[in-house]
Amino acid sequence: MSTHLRVGGASEAELLRHPWAFTCDVPGCHYTVCADSQADADRERFIHGCPRNGVTMIGESLLERIFAQLDAQVDNIFRCAGGDPGAFEISKAVARGQAEVIVMICAPHFSTVEEVSAEAGTRHAYRAAGEPYSTVLMMGQHQTVIPT
Repeated sequence: MSTHLRVGGASEAELLRHPWAFTCDVPGCHYTVCADSQADADRERFIHGCPRNGVTMIGESLLERIFAQLDAQVDNIFRCAGGDPGAFEISKAVARGQAEVIVMICAPHFSTVEEVSAEAGTRHAYRAAGEPYSTVLMMGQHQTVIPT
């Protein structure tokens, strides 16, 4: 889709130099390029060759998979509480490791394991209640939504 560019914060001079934009409309693709003319924007659309091709990165992103594994461990922690202490401690250790990986990937949005743990607890509460919930992460200029 080629559109006239109306970006908040863009200067008038920038809008005059590059008044057109192409934004890929494939779900999960965040590719946008500014262009001098509609023809340039249309050409960019033609050559873009979206790597997603309508597919969300062969299923889930790495971050989505890590959150799914963390969700499974948190669910297991709640199941094991008051039960098998060995399984409980193993699930806690695995969940902590997954939280540390999320901190490495998502800093500065999550800068500590405790912040990820709090988010994991919120995700668990929503899952237990049967309610939808999404973790929203800001990565550069792109927003990533990770559903429960």
